[in-house]
Amino acid sequence: MRVNLRSNAGVQFRVLSDDQCEEIALAAFEVLERVGARLHEPEALEILGKAGCFVSEDNVVRFPSGVIAQALNSVPARFTLYTRTGERAIKVEPNRAHFGPGPTCVNFVDPETGERRLFVKRDAALTARACDAPGTWSFTPP
Repeated sequence: MRVNLRSNAGVQFRVLSDDQCEEIALAAFEVLERVGARLHEPEALEILGKAGCFVSEDNVVRFPSGVIAQALNSVPARFTLYTRTGERAIKVEPNRAHFGPGPTCVNFVDPETGERRLFVKRDAALTARACDAPGTWSFTPP
């Protein structure tokens, strides 16, 4: 049986075991293969059809698990994100945490009131505007 502990792997916070992660992935594969997803972009539909997905007349794409596995296997284990000006910003790699204005915010500090509260949908637009504003923040790469 696997556990949530790896020896000498550094500090990590893990809620799910490897077995649990695999179970979730297999369930996602099944949903994508049986139910699929409705897409509205013609170019995406064409690319996915050529890749082996099943595209219905009403633009529902069903993804065979082999196509998903092939796509996941083609993703590099590590990659670098760059700024708009081409400067290295963040190196993304396994077992390395990054903090930023991503879509997984649970709490939010309201810039108008200073109140810490739960993140709500309208906060995403405010966060995007703040991140997109030139000169409002700086980042020094590690």
